[in-house]
Amino acid sequence: MEEEESLLEEVHLECTRVEVSLERKLLRSNTLVKLTLSREYCLEVDRVYFPALKSLSLLTVGGLDYNNYRRLIKGCPLLEELFITDIGADAVDPYPPCCTASVKSASIKRLVVSVDMPYGGPRNEHSFRDLHYQSYVKAPSLVYLDYSSHVFMNYRFLDLDSLAEVRLNLKLWDHHKPIYGDVTNLAAGISNITTLHLSPDSLEVCM
Repeated sequence: MEEEESLLEEVHLECTRVEVSLERKLLRSNTLVKLTLSREYCLEVDRVYFPALKSLSLLTVGGLDYNNYRRLIKGCPLLEELFITDIGADAVDPYPPCCTASVKSASIKRLVVSVDMPYGGPRNEHSFRDLHYQSYVKAPSLVYLDYSSHVFMNYRFLDLDSLAEVRLNLKLWDHHKPIYGDVTNLAAGISNITTLHLSPDSLEVCM
């Protein structure tokens, strides 16, 4: 993508075996509209520039750290749809949610977040619970949010005045007393919405 040879508008990259490294000084495409990265990709970039990108999917990208994730988001000034997942039920070592724990974008209108990391490996016999410390969303243009996760300890949902519709699937942590997590700030952050869909698990969390 560093030197364009065609007018690509949509790219899907999925790697399910050995990790693939994408290292670039500049990751650029003036025509790309939709990009999906899935599974075992390690992204190392100094700068990203996707001026036409409208839809980005980051599906449990194992080698994407926070700094490169932020460069990717910042390099998409017209981004409207963001789909991000962190799924770590079979992970060997505990690590905190990355992309799904922090979303900051002035342009996105539709956000789908799914975090499913409830179990630890040999070095973490109990759970990833303690790594779910804070979930942060700041998106002033956001209209639709679909959010699924075990409960985080804290939420910072800011500048969501445009948000109209929310789907929540929040789950309590198993076998943990007192209950871990507090959804008070989440509720305050989405208080201006007109439509709310709650899963049965979410009803239990909110009671």
